[in-house]
Amino acid sequence: MERAKSSGLNQGDDIEMAAFNSIKKILSAMLICAVVVPVCSARSRRSKAKPIRMSILEILDKFTETQEKLQSFIIKTRVETKGIANKKKATAKVTSEFRFDGNRSSVRFHTFRDNERSYNSRLWDGHSRYEHARGRDKPGRVVITRERNEKQEKQRISRGSLIGKTMGYYYGDDERIDTILRKAIKRGESVSVQDKMEKIGGSDCYVLKALTKRGEFTIWLDPEKDYNIVKAISKKGKGGLFYKLPPLKEGEYSYFILNSIQYKKIGDTWLPQKTEWHRKRKALGGKYFEGVTNCTFTQITLNPDHDSLGSFVPDDIMNGARVYIVGIPVKIKYTWQDVKVVDKDGREVDVDKLIKAES
Repeated sequence: MERAKSSGLNQGDDIEMAAFNSIKKILSAMLICAVVVPVCSARSRRSKAKPIRMSILEILDKFTETQEKLQSFIIKTRVETKGIANKKKATAKVTSEFRFDGNRSSVRFHTFRDNERSYNSRLWDGHSRYEHARGRDKPGRVVITRERNEKQEKQRISRGSLIGKTMGYYYGDDERIDTILRKAIKRGESVSVQDKMEKIGGSDCYVLKALTKRGEFTIWLDPEKDYNIVKAISKKGKGGLFYKLPPLKEGEYSYFILNSIQYKKIGDTWLPQKTEWHRKRKALGGKYFEGVTNCTFTQITLNPDHDSLGSFVPDDIMNGARVYIVGIPVKIKYTWQDVKVVDKDGREVDVDKLIKAES
C-alpha cells in the first residue's frame, strides 16, 4: 500500500486540527481494511480452485493447429522391428526418407530382412503417382496413375511413412486421429477428456478417451510441447473397422500402442527424435503378428527448397523396370528408361495421350 503523505501541520497548528486528522487516519485505515480483507480472501479461494479444463474440441483444435504447421519438410528415419509372424520370429531394419511440401509427397525406404533386401518408393509429383518396388539387383516394376486419390495420399502418410505415427496416423486407420474423433463426435459417439491430467515425461498431459466405430482410442497430448502426441493407444475388436476391410469378426483384433516419444524444439517447432511402438494383429484363419518397433529420426529439415533438391522427381527407378499404366491393358509392354516411359522399340511414350486415347 502506498505510504501516507505528510499532513503538512506545523508545530504551532491547532491541537484540534491535529486530533481531527488523527481520527481521519484511523477511519481511513479501517475502511481500507474492510475493503482489502474480502479481496484477499477471494484471491485465496481462487488460488485453491481447480484450473478451468479445456473442452475436447478446444484440445483437438490445438493439436490440429500444430500439425498444420508441418507443411514442408524432409525427414529421415532408422527403424528396427522385432516380432513374431505366424509363430515365426521376424526381424527387419528399415531406413526411410519422407519428403512433403503440402501437396507433393515422396516416400523411399530400404528394407533389410534376414538375407533379403528390397526397395520401395511412392511418389506423387502433383501430376502423376509412381509406385515402385524392386529387389536387391533387379529393376523391378513401377505402376503409374494419373488421377489423384486424396484417401490414398493419406494412406501413404499412414502406412508408408514412419513420421505418420507421431502425426496421429495409427495402425488400422488412414485418417488422422483428430479427424476420426471429430467425426465420432458428430455421430454422437463417446469422446471425452479425462478430468485429471497425467504426467508423461515430466509434463502434465491431457488424456483423450474415445469409443468409436473405428475402435477405442486413448491419446495423451502435451500442452508444453504445442499439444503434440506423447503417447497413444488404439484397440480394435469385433465390429471395429480396420483400414477399408469389413468390420472385424469374432476373434479378430488389432492393438497398437505408441510409447516414449522424445521431442526436441527446433526453432519454434517441437519435432520427434525417438519413439517406440507395439503392434498386435490377429486376422481370420489364425494369422497373427506381434512386433515392437524402435524408430530414430536421423534428420529433419523444415521448409527445404524441394525444387532445387529434386525432391519429387522419379529418379530412383532403375532402367529396365517394367511399367504398368493404370487404365492401359497389361498386355501392352512398356519399360522405364532414363526417367521416362518407352515402348518395346525404345521410343518415348506420351502417357497422357495414351490414357486419353484408351479412355
